Amino acid sequence: MQWAVSVPQKQLILSLARGKYRGFNDFHLAEKLGAEEGLALSRETVRRLLRTAKLASPQKRRPRQSPLPPTAPPTLRRTPLLRFTLSQGKGRPRQPS
Repeated sequence: MQWAVSVPQKQLILSLARGKYRGFNDFHLAEKLGAEEGLALSRETVRRLLRTAKLASPQKRRPRQSPLPPTAPPTLRRTPLLRFTLSQGKGRPRQPS
């Protein structure tokens, strides 16, 4: 089939993905292979080749975010008991009668 990727090309793509382009996601790897190596492949073809070889696309890990905004006073961010008691209120202070 004319659109199939040959075995030597598959081996080259996998060796580049494990070496020179390690850490690239599928889309970026497909772009780099086209621009730098002259291999015009779609993102889906690259994805299929990598998953067949048990290579996953790297995922960025985001840091855990605090439930309160960073502008809150430090005592509210540090003491869970105070944060719990404040969150249990009705949200509006009582009006003096």
